[in-house]
Amino acid sequence: MSITPLTVTAPQLRPPHRYIAIEGPICVGKTTLARLLAERWSMRTLFERPQENQFLERFYRDNTRYALPTQLQFALQRAQQTQEIVTALLGAPGHLGQGASAPLITDFITEKTALFARLTLPDDEFELFREIAKRIDTSAPAPDLVVYLQASPEVLFARIQKRALPMELQIPDAYLRALCDAYNDFFYHYDATPLLTVNAEHLNPLESDADLLQPLSVNIGACRIVVAAKDDVAVRQVGMVRVATKYPRIAARHFGSRGVAIDLIELSGSVELAAVLGLADCIVDLVETGKTLQENDLSIVEVITESTARLVVNRASHQLKAEAVNQFIKSLHETLRRRASGDRNHQ
Repeated sequence: MSITPLTVTAPQLRPPHRYIAIEGPICVGKTTLARLLAERWSMRTLFERPQENQFLERFYRDNTRYALPTQLQFALQRAQQTQEIVTALLGAPGHLGQGASAPLITDFITEKTALFARLTLPDDEFELFREIAKRIDTSAPAPDLVVYLQASPEVLFARIQKRALPMELQIPDAYLRALCDAYNDFFYHYDATPLLTVNAEHLNPLESDADLLQPLSVNIGACRIVVAAKDDVAVRQVGMVRVATKYPRIAARHFGSRGVAIDLIELSGSVELAAVLGLADCIVDLVETGKTLQENDLSIVEVITESTARLVVNRASHQLKAEAVNQFIKSLHETLRRRASGDRNHQ
């Protein structure tokens, strides 16, 4: 059954609250939703920075060994972010409201520190964590609204596979399921602020293009995303296929839809060299004429998709600035028409 993607629209330019927090487990869409709302309501943003936790990748590989240092690092980060929240919301020392800066939206609540610690630490380490956390915790203003995004472990796992970040691909299934249960239990009992719970099974702002209009193809930059290899035997072999690419999400989605197990090698620069040197069985790359592939004795095995340059318009901007946007589209369309007419006259 085809389900129409949910489009988030803002009925007014002014946000309904001064401080909104979006929460939920990994890959549920909280950061993307926060960015969309921030853009439409001109809100300041404050996001988690998991990439700054040097223990996180090791934690995903070995939950037991690295849980404590991972959670302590997050506690230190949360203490710093608490200060950033206070700074963002206070117009003057000790005074919330009048004279304050722009409204704020975050992709976390500060209470999640204890949630993750309780989930990942044994009792003795959790008690140690609590004692240390007491010494670094600072109180932050409560959000005016918390939006909790829910999704099943199966949906989140599929999104993790599509995102194809090497660190996240190591997340164990059991941990993801336990995380979803912990979130559901936490917000079932949550009463600190007004709470809006949203089933995000079919709300994925990162993947859905429902918020974008494509009113015009500019008919330039025609190219293809292809699978290329020395020959097609490497791609059709049984077992793990090594794939080098600049586009890991597209590659993971393409091979995943065919049930082909792959080892993704994310590269930049001349990706074709990975196949030439034997580092990869095939590559997924963007090609226009295919000349570079031919120069490296590679052939196109499969075309994943074709594309041209297009004018893309944000739906909200199109509604709010319709006259200016439509005038620009009309002007661009006329320019393209004249260019096409001129090209035909010179043939």
